[in-house]
Amino acid sequence: KNFTAEIKQFQTFLNNNYGNSIAKITGKLEVDGKCGAITKKAAVVAMQNELNRLGERLAIDGGPGVLTRAAMSRHMVKRSVKGNMAYIVQGLLYGAGYDCNGFDGSVGAGCDAAIRTYQAEHGLEVDGKVGGETLYSLTR
Repeated sequence: KNFTAEIKQFQTFLNNNYGNSIAKITGKLEVDGKCGAITKKAAVVAMQNELNRLGERLAIDGGPGVLTRAAMSRHMVKRSVKGNMAYIVQGLLYGAGYDCNGFDGSVGAGCDAAIRTYQAEHGLEVDGKVGGETLYSLTR
């Protein structure tokens, strides 16, 4: 299935919520429905902002490096999580070709299934939790 519409929603979400941070790293994020390198980097910028709101002290650099992955593992996105971190995970899953059953910022049954399928197909631990390694994989 083609998820161009959902990826455009994700890109618009990123621009509306993190545009200034993204622009400093990548320049303007185009809403083109393609989840390429700039969209993935923008997603990491967004996640770094969200992790810092939770008390982490990450450099906002758009790179899913060791510190970002460690912080993500302390603040995993999993079933019943709602909010911006869930939107970011959903957008990345759509970008990788996995259907979350809606871009709604909530890790419900559809998003949980997409996470688990992605993990199984990419040699990751299948636990339904998006921690550092799953985030890294989604943003490579």
